[in-house]
Amino acid sequence: MKEFVCIDGGGTGSRSAFFENGLRKVERTGGVLNPLSQSWESLSKRFTELLSGLCANMPIVLGLAGGIRQREREKVAGFLADMGWKRIVITSDVHLALMGAHQGESGILLIAGTGSMALAFDRGEFIRRGGLGSLLGDEGSGYVLGLRALKEAASELEEGGGEVSEILEKELGFTGLSGLVSWAYHPERIKDHIAALVPILLAYPQAEKLFYKEAQELAELLFRLLHALERPLPICLGGGFLTNTD
Repeated sequence: MKEFVCIDGGGTGSRSAFFENGLRKVERTGGVLNPLSQSWESLSKRFTELLSGLCANMPIVLGLAGGIRQREREKVAGFLADMGWKRIVITSDVHLALMGAHQGESGILLIAGTGSMALAFDRGEFIRRGGLGSLLGDEGSGYVLGLRALKEAASELEEGGGEVSEILEKELGFTGLSGLVSWAYHPERIKDHIAALVPILLAYPQAEKLFYKEAQELAELLFRLLHALERPLPICLGGGFLTNTD
């Protein structure tokens, strides 16, 4: 495959790249590309932006948030076929990241961003632990840590206040338990807002206990995956919670 197009479409942003003889020739970036959370009108616009001017005769490989589900995979493939693309491979953004991180060789990718997952590729098979979303998993993720901080602050404020509640009151601008409840249950509050508490908390040593607990949860997620494997494999880290140094 000398020429091909690759799209990495995650839950917070997307990018496309045209490769020729192993070299990246053209790269574009865009917004969210998630078949599970966007209308097809929005997806169509995003694909058009990312693929404009590229030759549809080339193979195209897509790693999409939600793309591992058969129903969404078929819809996306049908849309791209209508645009003229014929040779289409669709997988999830996590599988694409794993294969890219280890150059197609056996290995593990541990991801902790808004959510979390541990995924391995070994001897032609994928093995996953976690990645079940905020209701059933996401242990060790930015969202769960932010949620833990909110719950800790609520408990402190019920007893008159404490270290975590003082941080959040200062940084988020609310006062007291009623203010925390109003912030947490605001109708426009989303998971990303809660995960965004992580860099705020990083600036305060008194919040370290929250990070220790989520680090332990993330380690346990990785250990469960390692237990399912028959041999040790190299590990790469991914996701803003683990890789963002800002």
